[in-house]
Amino acid sequence: NDKYPFVYQFAARKNLDQALTRNSETLSNFNRKIVNKYKAGLGLKFLENYLEDDVIKNGINDFSAKNSGKLTNSFSFISDLKTQKDLTWFTNDYLKTNKKIDYTIKKIIKTADSIEISILNKRNFTTPIELYGLKGNEIKFKKWLVGIDSISTITVPKNGFDRLSLNYEFDLPEYNLKNNWKNIDKKLFNRPLQLKFFKDVENPFYNQIFYTPVYRFNYYDGLVLGMALSNKTLLDKSFQYKLTPSYSTKSNSFSGSYSFAYEYLPENN
Repeated sequence: NDKYPFVYQFAARKNLDQALTRNSETLSNFNRKIVNKYKAGLGLKFLENYLEDDVIKNGINDFSAKNSGKLTNSFSFISDLKTQKDLTWFTNDYLKTNKKIDYTIKKIIKTADSIEISILNKRNFTTPIELYGLKGNEIKFKKWLVGIDSISTITVPKNGFDRLSLNYEFDLPEYNLKNNWKNIDKKLFNRPLQLKFFKDVENPFYNQIFYTPVYRFNYYDGLVLGMALSNKTLLDKSFQYKLTPSYSTKSNSFSGSYSFAYEYLPENN
């Protein structure tokens, strides 16, 4: 199951994803065979969580029985779902476009008995999203937020949680899952620090630093030993850094290198 959001994010960050309703002959092989199926599955899973009460499960059963042996389309399935909730965001944007979803907790303000939370929509795609209150890894409360098209402030009572998270269970296929966290009390990092050997997949629960031993040899410095530290994962990201402190065994001196890069990834190219 973890592969579904990972493969979708891999395609989205390389701007390779395509709309689900495009004709198959206009899709790339990558999307036709893999990514669009994953995105469709994520969409159904999200609707199942959002609509609740077995609406999707019953809808699939009813739709299959009603349309067995007939030509039909996905919009008939959506319109037949027994729900009062607005799904225009799903039919107009999720199915018909490759718009990206990205929400973040902008800031929080504590009062005597409650917390004011500012939620920012960083994209032009407005979907429902779930806010979680966490104590460690235990979910203390969940609340659906709808209609946040720019920035909105909500107030929740203090209820024994020390962290807030959006989309904690990853039901919504977001472009970036790392900016969904906020500690109630100010700390240096909103997510714990994690050191990992070599490059790995992106884990939105942690601030990850990847380390790799490096060495080289030359006549003047002798053997040079060092450690490369970076934030580069298997998924593309805009900001990347790499620090390589080193020590020369012959000259007994420290040296090294560093690099910082910001990559602009236009969505229309």
